[in-house]
Amino acid sequence: MKAVANSILATLIISIFLLTFTNFILFFPWYLTLVFETFNLSTQAASVNYIKPEMVKFVEDDLKSRPLFKDPLVKDQIFVHMDGNKITPSADESTVKSIYCKQRGKSFKVSITASFPFVIKAFGNDFTRTKDITFELPTTGVKYYKDLP
Repeated sequence: MKAVANSILATLIISIFLLTFTNFILFFPWYLTLVFETFNLSTQAASVNYIKPEMVKFVEDDLKSRPLFKDPLVKDQIFVHMDGNKITPSADESTVKSIYCKQRGKSFKVSITASFPFVIKAFGNDFTRTKDITFELPTTGVKYYKDLP
């Protein structure tokens, strides 16, 4: 009896390990896509010293078109931040510029937050947890504005 119980326990542990490992394998390309998009956004933001709402819209559309970000749990959970403040695609550009615009040489942080779904199928049921993952890059503005101090 003890051998049967040990074999069932070993089978369960190995199954859980394999299911978790497959989620872990999908995490790397998902995370690298997030890093790539954050790098592109920080490069664009450095050229104008703030994040424009159309930049946010482009990033959201680009990420939502990727296969790894098409999951409904992820699709509506993509946020862009500048120095910790969320920038939305529907924001007014003049308001965003007046609040968040930096002068040349000033640094700010650009980050993208998205939810990664950990999904394990066991006994015909899906067990899902989402984890918010953030990638943040510091960047420095390169444009000189005459109207800023």
